[in-house]
Amino acid sequence: MPIFVIDGELHPALHFLKTTDAAGNAFPSLHVSFSVFACAVLMRQLREVGAPAWMHLLNVAWAVGIVYSTLAIRQHVAIDVAGGLVLGLAFCWRLRS
Repeated sequence: MPIFVIDGELHPALHFLKTTDAAGNAFPSLHVSFSVFACAVLMRQLREVGAPAWMHLLNVAWAVGIVYSTLAIRQHVAIDVAGGLVLGLAFCWRLRS
């Protein structure tokens, strides 16, 4: 990954993030949290349009595949995945409100 030079004067929030977040930090897994959230949103849309059951199953299988792959390729460890699941489910819960 290239390291882009960011002017801290123009973008203080991004500068703060770049200086406090180490490259090895992976908790929570945002791959997992976004997959869970996207699965929930798509599930709602599939239900609204009356999609067949196999599409619902494919949607869930796709999300499970992404969650599994983050562990399988050792991009994340179990605690990162657990944190991502909690974060994704929190946003799903917020979506319902």
